[in-house]
Amino acid sequence: MNFLNLSYFLVVAEELNISRAAARLYITQQSLSAHIQKLEKSLGTQLFNRHPTFSLTYSGVRLVEAARKILDLKQQIISEINDINEGRRSRLSIGVSHTRGCSILPDVLPQFMKEHPLVEVSVLEGNSREIEDALAKGYVDLIIGMAPVMLDYFETIELVKDRLFFVVPRKFTRQIFGEDEEKARRKFMECVDASAYSDVPFVLLKKGNRVRNIIDEYFVRNKIHVNVIFESENIETVLALAIKGLGATVYPEMFLNHIHPTMRKDKEHDVDFFPFDEDVSHGTLVIGYLNNRYLTNAAKDFIKIVKSLYKKQ
Repeated sequence: MNFLNLSYFLVVAEELNISRAAARLYITQQSLSAHIQKLEKSLGTQLFNRHPTFSLTYSGVRLVEAARKILDLKQQIISEINDINEGRRSRLSIGVSHTRGCSILPDVLPQFMKEHPLVEVSVLEGNSREIEDALAKGYVDLIIGMAPVMLDYFETIELVKDRLFFVVPRKFTRQIFGEDEEKARRKFMECVDASAYSDVPFVLLKKGNRVRNIIDEYFVRNKIHVNVIFESENIETVLALAIKGLGATVYPEMFLNHIHPTMRKDKEHDVDFFPFDEDVSHGTLVIGYLNNRYLTNAAKDFIKIVKSLYKKQ
């Protein structure tokens, strides 16, 4: 039994298909089958049922859990040895959502790479469930996401609380308030009363998204019934449609500050950005890791840089 056979075994166990697993590993099906057969021979047991469907045997199920621990321990000791022998090449893997990565990494990675030129950084982009799962399995060293993170041994470092903004085409404010438009606008610049816009069309993220869940709870709590005419999984899409005047939407402050830093002051866009009350929050942005795993010096330095970035804001 060797590490390579174990790592190949885990890919086959995830895919439960030799062809797809071989494609992921960039090797032939014959070569992959040979590695699995060698592993089965060394253990003296069958790890996969070949018929009627390709599936894990009970021995295979037990080995999946053990193999993950073995390979994780191997990676931890390699990381520790690399820290002992400072100056050697090492790796840092970070899990983050696509949009959040766009807003954070450009401000962090240049400084980190300057201080750690020999560290190879890889980024896994996915939704909250995917990046948390990757951390639990040891595929990434750190994750950047929104609290709470439901993992055992998860060490959380809070960065910033992210408010939500009501993004509404100005034509709707004119229609609703008429001559009192500017008075309403000044008032809502402090805190919006979204019930005033209950009759306008809304373009929102699809149900199940964190922002959508929060705003739906806000609508229910305040007995606001809205007309949702369009839903998307892409937060950039709903903002673009609001800017074009299709409807009102809801957008996190962090994305506005990092991805669209001048938009709120840009008079070209005929939209207003009104903050919700502070208790209507997208949540708290955190960076975190598992405290039962070895944390490399590179990972510690990355955390310091991220923390210093948010202290300045």
